[in-house]
Amino acid sequence: MSLTLTRETGMMGSKLQAYIARGGRFWLGSMAFDTSYPIGGESLASLVPFTPSQIYIAPTAGYHFEYDRTNNKIKAFTPGKSLIVEEVVAVSSNVGQLKHKPFYILSIEVIAGGTTGPFSVIPTGETPLTVQCAVTFTSGALTFVSTDTVTSCRVTYIPLHETGPFSSDNLVVDETIIAATTPVAIANRAAAVQYVWDDNDGLIEGLEPVTEQPTLTHNAVVDIDAGSSNTKIDFHTDDTGNTIKVTYIKYATFAANQQLGDGDLSLSTEVYGFTEHHYNHIAIPGLGTALVG
Repeated sequence: MSLTLTRETGMMGSKLQAYIARGGRFWLGSMAFDTSYPIGGESLASLVPFTPSQIYIAPTAGYHFEYDRTNNKIKAFTPGKSLIVEEVVAVSSNVGQLKHKPFYILSIEVIAGGTTGPFSVIPTGETPLTVQCAVTFTSGALTFVSTDTVTSCRVTYIPLHETGPFSSDNLVVDETIIAATTPVAIANRAAAVQYVWDDNDGLIEGLEPVTEQPTLTHNAVVDIDAGSSNTKIDFHTDDTGNTIKVTYIKYATFAANQQLGDGDLSLSTEVYGFTEHHYNHIAIPGLGTALVG
């Protein structure tokens, strides 16, 4: 991450001369950002030998800019993101790229290739099996297994925001816990869980309904609201001692009317309707791409 500053022209005039005579400084120049950008802005500390009182930057290439004088940083902004994005991604050589860094993924559907349909999310750096996609949350990269020959997918997700409940402060990626014979609490109460991954065996945990015991090895039960302001995960006894990775959204920063929890749904058909099934306030499924039932 870096920012370069080129001093191009010094402007003079009677008012400017008087300002400079009092110790003021005035620069007119251009800035160039590289391909990365840190949340919070690019620092001017190493580029300008003083802290400017004001900076004016013309909008360009769809960005507008603000100067954070308190922290001496330039911030770049794009038009606001939608809360939920549905994006079609081209995949080449088993790799695709989201337009935004993801905060939470609701679904990955492969729409073109040798294997199509819904895919599961697994941690970055892991080797995907068929109908799995390794997601790099820090960049938005998607990686598929070569034998699925994926060429296009549709991803429904919440983009990462700079501030608020959908920001990086509230996203926990690959927290590690150890599976035990009793339910294990994660570090924070979760609002939603993206995935539970068995790092010993390199497998995604199949999720089973709350209040039940895992019936098979590599199955787990996620109790989002364990009744004591925490989230616990119950594992099969065969998995005891295995290292587990959990990616989830923290619960604490959501407003009271945005709270999430467990609920049972009775469906008369294969289609869920928010209004007719009386959960019309639900907008975000709590277990990522997994459907538990």
